Amino acid sequence: MASNVNASSLQWSNYVDLATDVKPWLQVPSSDTTQDLQLQLIVDMACQWVQSFIGRPVAPTQFDRRYNGWTGWTGAYIELPFYPVIEIVSVTEWWGSSGPHTLSEQTPTNQVDGWTCDYPTGLLTRVFPGLVQKPWFPGARNVEVVWVAGYNPVPADLKVATLELINHWFRNTRQVSAFRAPGVGEGYEYDPEETASGLWQGVPYRIVELLDPYISVAIA
Repeated sequence: MASNVNASSLQWSNYVDLATDVKPWLQVPSSDTTQDLQLQLIVDMACQWVQSFIGRPVAPTQFDRRYNGWTGWTGAYIELPFYPVIEIVSVTEWWGSSGPHTLSEQTPTNQVDGWTCDYPTGLLTRVFPGLVQKPWFPGARNVEVVWVAGYNPVPADLKVATLELINHWFRNTRQVSAFRAPGVGEGYEYDPEETASGLWQGVPYRIVELLDPYISVAIA
């Protein structure tokens, strides 16, 4: 079941479970509940951090956005800011005083005046029957799209990166590692346990490297 997310605050949903994912990974007995509150807080933070870092949802999340329709040369396209798209729930186009019109997906076997979607990239295209592109009806915020984005199932590398991040924060709650650049005359060897510097300081490089392929280049 997809959860809704507030577009202004982007409070992402969790996609790892304390009992079935986290405790076995940390080798914490399921019967030991003495640290559950602290662990759950770290789980919440890790899932938030990962999705903020890559700029896209991991947990299936429902979004509701309105877009301007127009007749320019790129007017047939709407780039949904969160992807990959799991499902287009609804597409509604307001035709001025004629009111809202619900559009459906056009496929080779369903030739309708509607839309097509490139689900991996979130590119939504308005089409005539016959898969011919057409502009969205012009207007201010007159095209409403409701869609679910994220991963189902969650890719193994994203899950492992998140579990390792939880492990790192859990084991180092009161100990912060800082990156130190090599001094003059010192060599430098790559250490996957070493932590990144700058904006993501304190996160091991090996975790950042697992997340790098999922980083969204642009997000709105």
